[in-house]
Amino acid sequence: MATGEYKWRGGLCLEISPIPNTIIIFGASGALAHRKLLPALYNLSRRDLLHEKSRIIGCARSPLDDEAFRKQVRDALPKCVVGMCGKTVEKFLSKLQYVSGAYDDPATYAKLSERIGAIESDACCNAGRIYYLSTPSTLHSTIVSHLGA
Repeated sequence: MATGEYKWRGGLCLEISPIPNTIIIFGASGALAHRKLLPALYNLSRRDLLHEKSRIIGCARSPLDDEAFRKQVRDALPKCVVGMCGKTVEKFLSKLQYVSGAYDDPATYAKLSERIGAIESDACCNAGRIYYLSTPSTLHSTIVSHLGA
């Protein structure tokens, strides 16, 4: 497992430098992702606490492509984030990708696996993986069982 380095931020607190991560958010086109998760990830990115090679893959049933997903996020961020900077927003949006599909369809997970493989081969290092289920709890077992297959 990769480990980050410790560094002082502002002389007040000790933080660990980030390691590359692939963050997969199921239900990424929903309200929770747009109001809470993606703004929080943007704030981490803005503070250089999201590694430059980290990527965020949104996965949901909404029929979007990467650019349409980025546009949704670009439109949602100003409602939830104070003091945004255009340069940092574009840097953050460049980390976003999207996979569309039904949660019970094996083809969705094949596309997702392909996308993760491409990202992690580009990272050239041991990237961590984080899965977040921003979906109704009734879908959790379906998603987890497909991830484990």
